[in-house]
Amino acid sequence: MKKFTAIMITLAITSLAYAEVKLPQILTDHMILQRGVEVTIWGWADQGEQVSVEFAGQAKTAKPDTEGRWQVEFEPLKA
Repeated sequence: MKKFTAIMITLAITSLAYAEVKLPQILTDHMILQRGVEVTIWGWADQGEQVSVEFAGQAKTAKPDTEGRWQVEFEPLKA
Protein backbone atom coordinates (compact mmCIF):
# COMPACT_ATOMS: atom_id res chain seq x y z
CA MET A 1 0.00 0.00 0.00
CA LYS A 2 2.94 2.35 0.57
CA LYS A 3 3.86 1.92 -3.08
CA PHE A 4 0.30 2.75 -4.12
CA THR A 5 0.33 5.90 -1.98
CA ALA A 6 3.68 6.96 -3.42
CA ILE A 7 2.41 6.39 -6.95
CA MET A 8 -0.73 8.40 -6.38
CA ILE A 9 1.26 11.26 -4.82
CA THR A 10 3.71 11.21 -7.73
CA LEU A 11 0.82 11.21 -10.19
CA ALA A 12 -0.80 14.13 -8.39
CA ILE A 13 2.43 16.17 -8.27
CA THR A 14 3.24 15.41 -11.89
CA SER A 15 -0.26 16.38 -12.91
CA LEU A 16 0.21 19.82 -11.37
CA ALA A 17 3.19 20.41 -13.62
CA TYR A 18 1.55 19.23 -16.84
CA ALA A 19 -2.21 18.90 -16.73
CA GLU A 20 -5.06 18.45 -14.33
CA VAL A 21 -5.45 14.72 -13.67
CA LYS A 22 -8.35 13.67 -11.48
CA LEU A 23 -8.91 10.30 -9.84
CA PRO A 24 -12.21 8.95 -8.51
CA GLN A 25 -12.70 9.12 -4.74
CA ILE A 26 -12.79 5.32 -4.52
CA LEU A 27 -9.04 5.17 -5.30
CA THR A 28 -7.45 5.82 -1.92
CA ASP A 29 -4.29 4.84 -0.08
CA HIS A 30 -6.19 2.38 2.16
CA MET A 31 -8.15 0.58 -0.54
CA ILE A 32 -8.10 -3.20 -0.77
CA LEU A 33 -7.33 -4.89 -4.08
CA GLN A 34 -8.42 -8.40 -5.00
CA ARG A 35 -5.54 -10.69 -5.87
CA GLY A 36 -5.44 -12.67 -9.10
CA VAL A 37 -7.48 -10.18 -11.17
CA GLU A 38 -6.55 -7.20 -13.32
CA VAL A 39 -6.32 -3.89 -11.47
CA THR A 40 -8.04 -1.05 -13.33
CA ILE A 41 -7.07 2.54 -12.57
CA TRP A 42 -9.04 5.32 -14.24
CA GLY A 43 -9.68 9.00 -14.07
CA TRP A 44 -9.98 12.21 -16.03
CA ALA A 45 -7.43 14.52 -17.63
CA ASP A 46 -7.21 17.25 -20.21
CA GLN A 47 -7.85 16.02 -23.73
CA GLY A 48 -4.63 15.43 -25.69
CA GLU A 49 -2.48 14.86 -22.58
CA GLN A 50 -0.73 11.58 -21.82
CA VAL A 51 -1.25 9.97 -18.42
CA SER A 52 1.46 7.68 -17.00
CA VAL A 53 0.74 5.39 -14.05
CA GLU A 54 3.16 3.06 -12.26
CA PHE A 55 1.99 0.40 -9.83
CA ALA A 56 3.57 -2.74 -8.36
CA GLY A 57 6.50 -2.64 -10.79
CA GLN A 58 4.28 -2.13 -13.84
CA ALA A 59 4.09 1.06 -15.91
CA LYS A 60 1.17 1.97 -18.18
CA THR A 61 0.23 5.03 -20.21
CA ALA A 62 -3.09 6.25 -21.57
CA LYS A 63 -4.52 9.17 -23.49
CA PRO A 64 -7.87 10.66 -22.48
CA ASP A 65 -10.77 10.22 -24.87
CA THR A 66 -12.81 13.13 -26.26
CA GLU A 67 -14.53 13.53 -22.89
CA GLY A 68 -11.27 13.42 -20.91
CA ARG A 69 -11.67 9.88 -19.53
CA TRP A 70 -8.67 7.55 -19.37
CA GLN A 71 -8.09 4.02 -18.04
CA VAL A 72 -5.17 1.61 -17.60
CA GLU A 73 -5.23 -2.06 -16.58
CA PHE A 74 -2.45 -3.76 -14.64
CA GLU A 75 -1.69 -7.45 -14.68
CA PRO A 76 -3.11 -9.55 -11.80
CA LEU A 77 -1.21 -9.29 -8.52
CA LYS A 78 -0.09 -12.02 -6.15
CA ALA A 79 -0.91 -11.93 -2.46
